[in-house]
Amino acid sequence: MGRAARRAAPAKRRKLDHGATTPSAVRVEYDGHDPASASASGRAPHPVDRVPASSVTAETFFANHVARRRPVVLTGDLRGTPWARARETWTDRRLADAAGDATVRVEVRAAAGDRYGVGSYETTTFREFMRRFVDGDDTRYLTASPAATDAHGRGVVASAPASRLLRDAEDEDGGGDGGDGDGDGGGVSKPPVRPSKLTGRLVPANVNVWMGRARDGASSGLHHDHHDNLYVLMRGKKKFELYAPSCVEDMYVAGTPTRVHANGRVNYAEAGETAEDGDDGSLVARVAAIATRDAEEELQLAEEAVERGDDGASERLRIAEERMETAMDEAIGGGGGGGGGGDDDDDAFDFDFAAGGKFRDDFDDLDEDDDDADADSDDDDDDAGPGKKGKEKEEEDGDPPSFSRVDRADLSAFPRFKRAYETKRAETTVRAGEILYLPAGWFHEVTSFDDEAEAGGGHLALNYWFHPPAKSEAAGDSGEREYRFETPYGSEARQRAWESDWRAWRSLKSLGR
Repeated sequence: MGRAARRAAPAKRRKLDHGATTPSAVRVEYDGHDPASASASGRAPHPVDRVPASSVTAETFFANHVARRRPVVLTGDLRGTPWARARETWTDRRLADAAGDATVRVEVRAAAGDRYGVGSYETTTFREFMRRFVDGDDTRYLTASPAATDAHGRGVVASAPASRLLRDAEDEDGGGDGGDGDGDGGGVSKPPVRPSKLTGRLVPANVNVWMGRARDGASSGLHHDHHDNLYVLMRGKKKFELYAPSCVEDMYVAGTPTRVHANGRVNYAEAGETAEDGDDGSLVARVAAIATRDAEEELQLAEEAVERGDDGASERLRIAEERMETAMDEAIGGGGGGGGGGDDDDDAFDFDFAAGGKFRDDFDDLDEDDDDADADSDDDDDDAGPGKKGKEKEEEDGDPPSFSRVDRADLSAFPRFKRAYETKRAETTVRAGEILYLPAGWFHEVTSFDDEAEAGGGHLALNYWFHPPAKSEAAGDSGEREYRFETPYGSEARQRAWESDWRAWRSLKSLGR
């Protein structure tokens, strides 16, 4: 299937009842961090944790922030992280040398003060974008670019120019200085495409580079994403206004939310239901097959232990038989963990983001209805190769379901949001050399600013999206579900299924070059 073959069905937009005191019914299961509940004063804005990056390990990062669904800013000028040397070497000239001939997608705003996501889009070379950037053009913003695809038409995890500026996946833990590695692409240091020394066994969905100028600030609009975000700011300054996923009914979103999972992932009526980790049902059969195979192997070993008369063999056999029965039940019933399933096309849609879906800002992981008609086609890609340019105007089909429709100029017309703004809002500023972790489902409005004191100026970020974690069944009889560092997707079988997708991406050695 070609990159432009898959198209999302147009979303049906509901009519907003601004003054309603009772929102539509949403099953809110979110049990993560809530800044309003944690605040002693009960008044906004609430702070976001700031922690030295040098003090964080993958285990502590998972326990204190991923598992608690708690945003954090990692400080310290990226020292000791996989991005330390990249911050030093990603100069304008070296970036252009490393990825200049790559085809990229650029948003062209009519005016520098317009918010991101409302302009037209231009396909050009990264070198041409950099030329305009160096000349001070503040109407162009580097956004999602066409990427290579696998045999199934799915976009690879990193599109250009990120694919030129990251180490190949098989080198993810190599190098020195926090795992950075020197790289040799035009003199730039290449961070890993999977920064597992910080993010552990979380599996990346997409990685992108975002770059532009905004001397007076430019807003993204208020929305949430469907993936966990790791936002590495190389240049500039970003101000974030945040709301927990449990605030979904206060946000007056464009879509009709139906469920907020425990990890914060939001499902919409327009797209259907997913599991906590974003599985749309495509993993279920593979997870069941893996679990059944593992159970069969353990059952055989347990039977052999009984035949040998090993100590504890009878108990081992009993447990193995129960495990086999559970695996068979899940295989027959379509189970597989992760908090439910459905036919939402969200994660499949993220594979297709490089086929021309509208990007709202550098924090939006392409909402499931955000691409009613793909802008690029295979023919377009041929015409827009290195040295060629083309423009397309995005269809005016309204905001995707996860975007807020609140008019900040008239908050009285949105009473639930007004109360949330006054009592539930968190705020933080991320500066160059800092990293923001934001769990899936957290509403955010991002305002980007230049920092002319930085070499090259403008704002430049590397953004990682990870499939969000799902809770595992706890050991014993407590009945409590919990996030586990070793199996963040709910079970070993489910973890292995996600990892198999990652290995498929890794087999595309070019990373989308």
